[in-house]
Amino acid sequence: MAISSRNHGDKPGNIPAKIEPAHLLNSNFAAANGYWRNVVICLGRKSPTAVEAKDYLAAIEYVIANSEGPIGIITVIQEASTPTPEGRDALIRAFREMWPRITCAAFVIQGRGFSAAAQRAILSGFTMITGLNSRMRIVNTIEAATSWMASLLVPSAAGTDENVVTQILAQVVKDFCDTHDHD
Repeated sequence: MAISSRNHGDKPGNIPAKIEPAHLLNSNFAAANGYWRNVVICLGRKSPTAVEAKDYLAAIEYVIANSEGPIGIITVIQEASTPTPEGRDALIRAFREMWPRITCAAFVIQGRGFSAAAQRAILSGFTMITGLNSRMRIVNTIEAATSWMASLLVPSAAGTDENVVTQILAQVVKDFCDTHDHD
């Protein structure tokens, strides 16, 4: 089911009292991976190896196979960390292969200081290496990510309120991260 403020049964422009939660697909020491409608949600806790990268990619493949419409990915990285060389290579190969089926991807690097700045620089390099930078953003808040993503994921059908979708998606992502912070 694609994202729409109308999918919640409430009037356009209103945030529903109860929002369906994201679904967990897999979790390991490095990350929790899930989805909400047509958006993959990843909470990155530690540096991923090739094994953890496969779990992340499996979540993306699941959403691609089971969703209609545009596909988004939001990855929230808690600790400034980089993938192992094998993990990095697996991610680059997979993103190049899956990118035609993905509408947008946002990486949220939470935190301040040198470590967070270094992580943002590394991810910027990743986007340049893969050649995927036109539909990928690196931001420092979930709200910045969901605001940008909503503009690309929300159908242009009448009655869909992009601002409401932004708020709903931000809440879903925050709830997912809070729930799976220490799986």
